[in-house]
Amino acid sequence: MKKLIYGITLLSTLGLAMFSCEKESLIEKAEQETKQKSIGLDSKNIEFIDQNDYSKLRIENNVLEFESIDYYESFLSRETEHREEFLIKKLKDLNFKSFSEKVKSQEDDIDFFVKSILDENGIVKIGKWFIKLNFSNEKVYACSDEKKDAYDLTLREDKISGFVYEFTFDDEVLVLLADEANLNNKAWFKRCKDRVANKHSVSTLYHQIMNYNGTYIDAKIKAEYVGWGISFKLRAVGEIKSNDSQMENKATMWFYLSNCSYKVRCSYNVSNYTYPTNYPTGISKYGNYIIGYYNFYSGIQRLKNYNYKVRLRIDHTYYVMPPNNFADDYSNYVQIQDY
Repeated sequence: MKKLIYGITLLSTLGLAMFSCEKESLIEKAEQETKQKSIGLDSKNIEFIDQNDYSKLRIENNVLEFESIDYYESFLSRETEHREEFLIKKLKDLNFKSFSEKVKSQEDDIDFFVKSILDENGIVKIGKWFIKLNFSNEKVYACSDEKKDAYDLTLREDKISGFVYEFTFDDEVLVLLADEANLNNKAWFKRCKDRVANKHSVSTLYHQIMNYNGTYIDAKIKAEYVGWGISFKLRAVGEIKSNDSQMENKATMWFYLSNCSYKVRCSYNVSNYTYPTNYPTGISKYGNYIIGYYNFYSGIQRLKNYNYKVRLRIDHTYYVMPPNNFADDYSNYVQIQDY
């Protein structure tokens, strides 16, 4: 009898354990499905490099939403700048309709990352803020999602409502929005006594860096410090063109930096950087035309000062002497400074 009772008890225990394991498995599966749906990937089944980071992104009504200002800023930092290019690729995989679809010009000055995260109306959501960039008047408009019809208010740039804030491309918009209690008097600039470096650029065109048997490559290198209110960048822009429609398969772009430095306003120093070779952090290819970027600084704050010296290197297969597999040509350096 004791053996019978023991056997029944054992079977009951095993049954409960199996049920418990099955229940835990179902819960884990449900949680995973919920997590996937929260970032809009259930139908695409796209694997992100780091689920913990990218699970804080989502797309709702074709608006890209970043969980917080700090999280958005993490996409702009120079140390993790590969995330910009990675996010752009994933947005394309998700068929996100971005502002970049409206701006078809290959040579516009709008930052490729900025126009890729904006929806067709120029709006992105960062934290609780719907933010619109108006490139025609270089203004930024923001409205909290705590307000009814916040997206529409932002879209209409409805300052009369009293719910929409207006900024310029020169304002540190996200720094100001993070200090909402003092937003109207722009307390950040009053509290921070550091100077503001001027935004400007220098560009030099070098014709026919390479010319062999009638095939040529024209190259252009530009160094610039630019901003769009929600993003400020100290960057290099390289462009190469050729009369060969297949040039994109035969040429590679690199950036050389020399003794570059900058200081972020009311923040930290980064100085004396010299990199012999840097592959573009963002690049687009159009057959006989390639444009690439290298961001030396990228963030939501403006700079106090900077020194940026950079040149372009083109590796190509047009004129190669054994035992090399490629040849390389260089532009001269371009440099911008503001102290």
